[in-house]
Amino acid sequence: MQNTYTNTMTTSSNLLRTGYSKVEQIPVMWVLPKEVTPQCKLVIWLAGGFSKMETVLPILELLALAGYVAVSFDSWERGSRATEEPDVVATRAWANFPLVAFPILGNGALEVLRVVDWAAKEFNLSAPFAVGGRSLGGDIAVAAAELDPRIACVAAIVATPDWKRPGMHVDGVLIGEGQPDAYASYFYNRINPITNPRSYAHCPAILFECGADDELELSQAPELCVEILSPNNSSKEISSKRKLYFERGALEVWTCDLNGTVKFYNPEGELERSVLAIGFPKLVAIEIPES
Repeated sequence: MQNTYTNTMTTSSNLLRTGYSKVEQIPVMWVLPKEVTPQCKLVIWLAGGFSKMETVLPILELLALAGYVAVSFDSWERGSRATEEPDVVATRAWANFPLVAFPILGNGALEVLRVVDWAAKEFNLSAPFAVGGRSLGGDIAVAAAELDPRIACVAAIVATPDWKRPGMHVDGVLIGEGQPDAYASYFYNRINPITNPRSYAHCPAILFECGADDELELSQAPELCVEILSPNNSSKEISSKRKLYFERGALEVWTCDLNGTVKFYNPEGELERSVLAIGFPKLVAIEIPES
């Protein structure tokens, strides 16, 4: 690791320190609050699409003002590490999304772990950590939480846990399913969130925010939808959500309460066991952090 640039920025209420570092081949940008202590928490926020990490600097600054150590980086084939212009990559992706996007998502998720390791050591921080992002950045954040149990919170904006993005449209045109090669399939089989639910047994809190008119990410529901229940959820509310998921194409809906009890449903009603994830337990261990 080598710091390549540091800067101090004064705001009306705080003093923020910003900087650029190199973590092996990964360019990293960070913003620190006025005082960094072991009690501070790490948040990694990733840019959308193929944008550079600098585009999320305002978000990093807001996080740092709230007391977080805020970090972003250009993941593989995105931002400053892209080997093609964004419009060229996008054209290839719309022609065969799995072939182009799966390696970008998989490599990006793995690099989150590398950057988390570096940031935790560099700034003397401890878990739990949070990751978020928009579009491809949000997709990568969700996948990273599968790989690293230290990630306890994810915010995914206009993103999806289903890399195949069924029903995806671009400019009103339905994008074909495409065909991954062996390299792309390697990442999909091992990291795609919706087909690897057991990897989320540590139950990270994941928030998805998608616009009602969005056709790029979630015009259809994923095959598997999971609802983490809170004491404020009513049975009528959850029943309504299940119905909505099934109307949009979901094959199974799971619910998990704070005791770790998991229930499985298909469009016909409650199941004894999941059909999509055979062997997934009815009871999982949940650790609720102290407030």
